[in-house]
Amino acid sequence: ALYLQRETRRFALILCYVHGNSPADWARFARPLVERLEPGGTLLARNAALAEIPEWREETGVRWFSTWLPEEWSVNFDHSAVPGLAIIRKPA
Repeated sequence: ALYLQRETRRFALILCYVHGNSPADWARFARPLVERLEPGGTLLARNAALAEIPEWREETGVRWFSTWLPEEWSVNFDHSAVPGLAIIRKPA
């Protein structure tokens, strides 16, 4: 999150694989992720299905982030393999 807060460039692809997947964690870097992703860009967020594992049920940060985004953004979840993946696209 600190890198994205300092960076001024925008990126076509951002891979987000963080340790700490609570809504509070995601709230810290939600805005930098949105601002640094260029229009038409894709954000891949790992750990999207951690909350499906009983020991990790509080790890709902990716889900929180997906509901925080503007509604015109596209969000698709791939839960075929834990920890899951969210494929998020910013409109062009």
